[in-house]
This record gives sequence, structure tokens and C-alpha cells, in this order.
Amino acid sequence: MKKNLNTKKLAIVGGGQLGMMLTQAAKPLGVEVVVLDSKGVSAHQVGAVLVEGAIKNPDDIARLSQKFGKDAPITIEIEHVAIDALKKLQKDGFTIHPDPESLSIISDKYEQKKFLKKHKIPVADFKEIKSNKDVLSLLEKWKNGLVLKSRKGGFDGRGNVVIKNKSDVASENIKKMIKAGNVYAEKICNFEKEVAAILVKDVSGGVMAYPLVETVHEDNICNIVISPARISNEVKKQAEKIGLEVVKNLNGAGVFAIEMFVTKNGKVLVNEIAPRVHNSGHLTIEAHKTSQFSNHVRAVMGEELGSTEMVVPHAVMINILRGKGKHAPIVEKVGKSGYIHWYGKEGRMFPDAPRKIGHVTGLGNTFEEAMATAQKIHEISMKGIL
Repeated sequence: MKKNLNTKKLAIVGGGQLGMMLTQAAKPLGVEVVVLDSKGVSAHQVGAVLVEGAIKNPDDIARLSQKFGKDAPITIEIEHVAIDALKKLQKDGFTIHPDPESLSIISDKYEQKKFLKKHKIPVADFKEIKSNKDVLSLLEKWKNGLVLKSRKGGFDGRGNVVIKNKSDVASENIKKMIKAGNVYAEKICNFEKEVAAILVKDVSGGVMAYPLVETVHEDNICNIVISPARISNEVKKQAEKIGLEVVKNLNGAGVFAIEMFVTKNGKVLVNEIAPRVHNSGHLTIEAHKTSQFSNHVRAVMGEELGSTEMVVPHAVMINILRGKGKHAPIVEKVGKSGYIHWYGKEGRMFPDAPRKIGHVTGLGNTFEEAMATAQKIHEISMKGIL
């Protein structure tokens, strides 16, 4: 491994709940954190230095870089940032993780799919869309329908629209998306389960993997995460191999999350890549020797990675999704094996989905025990915020 940077400082573009948990993980390592985001963000509430600004504004990213200087690495909590500004900083001698070129590929979902296909990594069929005719033509070919996706900016299902028949194409929303451009289509995947691989890459290119997790989505939002994933050994080997192959072809250190479909015939397809800490890895805080957040900080700082081994046989995480209510950014332990994480966010409804204001984790000797604990404390967490 390369020698670590002569610094105990870290800059993060973004200060939401992911930035918050990175800040909490950095403290025991003696690392001071500065984040770029708006006033009152979660990371600032737990001790990160705040540079007020917008993550998509190049000038604000430049101001963030000036706070600690070139000795401090810069990382991200979300890929939808001013990537050209990061490329410029990299040319000027700043250390950026993950590599801005990798961010360029991943932040454009169409380019991401082309990248995966180029490296012979299995994905669902996809095609660029330039007109309504393109969609109608694909409906003739893909009988089960398609998902129209925004190339940039979408997450938690935002920017995605399912199209099953020709009449759907006539909707004003779909017409508007196609007219605006920057969309592509994916063939609907007849999947049985969704799984995710959380891997962390050090500055020398070494990769460590967490056990595969199973993800359960509701209204396109990750709602439940189960570890380890309830899949066959054959599927497990496929998914682990695919996850490793994806990360090997991406530059830069830190955590990468690979979301995958498991089809009904046992084939594994990559859905999306996240070049950062991810919702599907939140349970690593209590369920593993080293959390994804601690390992991300270690990786981008050039430090030795910690063990990804589980400390319990089973764990389940459930997101707290609500339109109202606010709690300070704290972790509450419930009983011997339950945890409630609050993000210090004011609950509110987005146009198409509730906001994530926290999550709960249940640990157990069996899946059933971990799930029962998670469900019980999730019910506790919901009291008073409905």
C-alpha cells in the first residue's frame, strides 16, 4: 500500500446523512472533516466544518478545496456534483477519490451501462432514446415493457418511468422527458431478488468485500436490507465475481456499491453502480468489525483497511421514511440488539417519495430474530412522527 497522506483532514462534497455518518466514522480515527452543503445539514450537526454552498457549483467546490488545502483528500457523498470542477482540482494537484473520470462514467447512467457492457459485465438490454418512435419501436421488441430513465440526476427511483404499452407513451410526463432529451430505456428485468455488493478499494488498488446483502425496494426506494443475502451459493459466487470485476475497472479509492438483479433463472445482472457509501451498507455500522463509513475514510486517507467480517450471524436494516417529524442526529440503542439512527432531518414529502430521516438495525442469531428486532424498533421509531 502507498504511504498515507500527511494529513488528518478530509473534505467531502455533500453533508447529508451519508456525510454525517462519514463524519462520525472519521472522529475515532482522529480525522477532521469539512463538508460542502447548505446550512443545517446533518454532517454539520455532528461536528463537520461547514462550507456553505451548492455541490453542483464549481466555485463552491473550489472554496471547499481551499479550506484544508492540497494535503487533504476530497471525496463525495453523492455522484451528482460538479465533476468538471473536481477534474480541474485533480489537475492542480489535489487528491480526489473516487477518480473524477470514474464519476463521469457513473453519474451518466447511459454511459455507465455502456461501460459495463464494454467490460463484458452482464446488464439488461438498453438503448438511447431520442424520440417517441424509439420507445414505440422498443415496445414491439421488449414485450414486457421498458423503464425510461433520466441519464443524470436520478436516485431512489426519481427520473424513472415504467412504460408497459403504447398508450403510456402518450402521457404528458413521458413526452416531456423525451423532448427534454438525455434519456435512455432499459428492458424490464424479470427478477426474483435484488442484491448489493459493498466493496472498498484502497489507494494501491486492493479490494475488500462485505458479504452480499439482499435489498427490498418499495416504490423504487430501498426499504429493507438483509445480511447476509438469502441466495444460493451459485448466485453468491456470480454476484461476488461481478462486483469485483466492476470495481477493478474503476479508478480511485473508497467504497463502491454494486446493485444487482437476480433473475428467476439464476442469472445476475448489474442494475446500478454507486461510487460511494450506500444505503445498502448502513447495517455495517453495528453488524461488522469495520463499517463501510470507517473503511471509506481509511481508504481515501491512504490508511490500512479494517476487517469487513460480520460480528453477528444476521442483520436487518429498515429505513425510516416519513413526511413529518425531526430528531437530533443521534444513535439510540434499544435493548441488546437494536439501534435507531436519526439523521437530524426535518421529515417532508418529495414530489414522488417520502424523505429518509433515519434507519433502524436489528441484529440476531437468525434472520427471523434480526428481522423481528428491526421491525419492533422500527415501530418504536415511528411513534410520534406520523
